[in-house]
Amino acid sequence: MQIANDESMQRFDRMRAEQVSALFSRVGLGVTGAAVAAAILGGGLVHLGAVTLERGACWVSYIVVCAVAHLLLAKLYFRAKPDDDEWRVWATWFTIISFAEGIGWGAIALVGTSERFAIEMLILVVSLNIAGAAISAFGSYLPAFFAFFIPTTIPCAIWGIAFRDTFPESHLMLLLMLLYIVAMSGLGIRSNQGFKELVQLRIKASALADDLRR
Repeated sequence: MQIANDESMQRFDRMRAEQVSALFSRVGLGVTGAAVAAAILGGGLVHLGAVTLERGACWVSYIVVCAVAHLLLAKLYFRAKPDDDEWRVWATWFTIISFAEGIGWGAIALVGTSERFAIEMLILVVSLNIAGAAISAFGSYLPAFFAFFIPTTIPCAIWGIAFRDTFPESHLMLLLMLLYIVAMSGLGIRSNQGFKELVQLRIKASALADDLRR
């Protein structure tokens, strides 16, 4: 019984370790692209007069700091080459940074307020696209995915409520954003399931190969 439990725990740790490894292998391109997008969006909003220079610079700096934190954590991870049973600490820190970055992207939907509908749509389109990209970047590990996705998208839905008297279109936008949140959440879960199925096949194939070599 103890041997079976040990093997089960080893398979669990192996699965989680593979999920975390996939996070770090994909995070570089994802957060770098998001940081560049933040710089472009922030600069554009300042140029268009939607936010002040100080507010725009603070927001862009916050997103860049989160991106750098992710990149530094990834560098430490690849240098440490952790064992399978050490995945928890790396997953926890990755998720914390993801949550902080998600708060930053969600904040711009509410902070970057303007009476021009086109500018509001620009902010929402960029934020929601960044949130959707988290499926491929963070989808291998659901806590990290939702830690980023939820704080990014919920403020966009709140926007639809807050601006219902300013923009007649906000009611329609609210419904569409709620649909987006539900649909993208489902796709994120399905992507995670597909990834775990592939890892399980790889683990079984590795175990079978080990048995054949004995």
